[in-house]
Amino acid sequence: MVEVYQFRIFIRDISPAIWRRVQLRSDQTLEDLHHTLQIIMGWSWFHLHRFTFRGRYIDNSLDEKESLSSFNLRLHERFLYEYDFGDWWQLEIRFEKALPLDIEKVYPLCVGGKRLGPPEDCGGPFAFMALEDRYSLPYMFDIIEGIVAGELSRDDYWGELHEFQYWLTHNQFERKTVNQKLKSYGMGGDEWR
Repeated sequence: MVEVYQFRIFIRDISPAIWRRVQLRSDQTLEDLHHTLQIIMGWSWFHLHRFTFRGRYIDNSLDEKESLSSFNLRLHERFLYEYDFGDWWQLEIRFEKALPLDIEKVYPLCVGGKRLGPPEDCGGPFAFMALEDRYSLPYMFDIIEGIVAGELSRDDYWGELHEFQYWLTHNQFERKTVNQKLKSYGMGGDEWR
């Protein structure tokens, strides 16, 4: 019988936490979970990844074709998703519960979360937090005031001005937007294959 599995996911070594709560059908696969993780974090499939489950690395497409139910998950069991072995993102995944399947919904589905996922290739958790400190509001205001006053060249700071866009909104999480992408994936949208 197909159920819905609910997982709580957070990125290790980042404070305040970046987390998501997602639901997938028990007959969906680790590959589906991989795509779900990429979508909910706003990443772009640029780098290698692997799961670590009960001491076993799962990093090839054959093993990722196994259904989630085939892993016989135990309540509150944790496993790991590692992405981008240069930046070394580690997402801890905890199986929260099994729910009855709602045939009116398309899975995967994000039911909660906080903060945007970190930008691709930003250097990993510690570099991300250093960038978060660097792009503080006072720093951004100083740059903008300097440009407006003519003390700084807009051209010299154009790249940083572009970066400001992410940092001004990085504490927000757009669940509706994420769920639109997840729905497209869940319905077999070509852009995800």
